[in-house]
Amino acid sequence: MHKEKIQSQIEIIGKYCCLVHCYIYCCGIEPDTKEYFKITYDAIKAGADVSGVEWDCTVSNPEKFIKWLTGRSVRVEKKVITSLKDIKDPAPVRFVASGYTPHFVVVENGAIVYDGYSNSQSVAKGRPLDARIIKLR
Repeated sequence: MHKEKIQSQIEIIGKYCCLVHCYIYCCGIEPDTKEYFKITYDAIKAGADVSGVEWDCTVSNPEKFIKWLTGRSVRVEKKVITSLKDIKDPAPVRFVASGYTPHFVVVENGAIVYDGYSNSQSVAKGRPLDARIIKLR
């Protein structure tokens, strides 16, 4: 991780950690706020070549991140969707709305079960665009 001022790093994690946190939730880990932040910070600090998470919270390698986090080997498939109803197992889903930053939530059995924001405009005004389907190897 490059040298980042702590307030800047906190701001980056706060604004852009939604996919990281969705993967944490999908792995069956439901920590408190402090632990979500710690896991995210530790993944960034480990470096993308180790954890699959970039300094700006981009999950460049979700399989590597889940392996780093849990020790489990998985395959993650990006799938275009138009509806939540076909998603049965927990999966990060990206919502998009014109004029707003895209946002990831976790969907299970066709419903949102985890959302890191209390009032995401991308979710409220947008539509689901794609999902990250997680399969154990």
